[in-house]
Amino acid sequence: MLELGDLGLLKRDAPQALSWWTKAWEAGDDLAAYRLADLHQVLGDTEKASLHFRRAVEAGVPGAANDYAMFLIGQGGDDAGHRQLLRAAEEGHAAAMYNLAYLAAERGDLTENERWSRASAEAGHPGGAFSLGLLAYERDDLEAAETWYRKAAGAQHSDAMFNLGNLLRERGDLDGAEYWYGRAAAAGVAEAAENLVLLRRTR
Repeated sequence: MLELGDLGLLKRDAPQALSWWTKAWEAGDDLAAYRLADLHQVLGDTEKASLHFRRAVEAGVPGAANDYAMFLIGQGGDDAGHRQLLRAAEEGHAAAMYNLAYLAAERGDLTENERWSRASAEAGHPGGAFSLGLLAYERDDLEAAETWYRKAAGAQHSDAMFNLGNLLRERGDLDGAEYWYGRAAAAGVAEAAENLVLLRRTR
């Protein structure tokens, strides 16, 4: 039933997805509650989305706590969302740690931003590693910036690939810059493609 709902979503048939996921949830599939939460959110039914998010979180579905927190924040429930994110982060959820870092950066709290960026990077989130690279670059610590950019780029973070290309070009490593511009361009970063062309013309 869950897979029939997934198939409906692939076909962009929301009623089919809704019908089968509802049946799966009623049959005891906790993952279906998570799917229903996302679908109701897309359909604009925030009450049902909230209901199913809570059920998925209570069932311990991976990722549900983080997504529920961001849903709450999107609905104006910043305090409740932040508490939910903290709970998920303390349970080891890397995306929740990264979102805490992102929200701290929006508030201008660089200490909390770095704290949660580091935590998420150590938990394997490429966005956290990229954020640490940005912070290191702003401090003019180019070695640390390169280390973190490389870690994020190795995990297929396209902006990290682009920034690594820029950093290597600044440091005179044109071969390295060309390689990472190429990787970033292949990952869809338009500016990387432009820089790659300019670099090759210059060389």
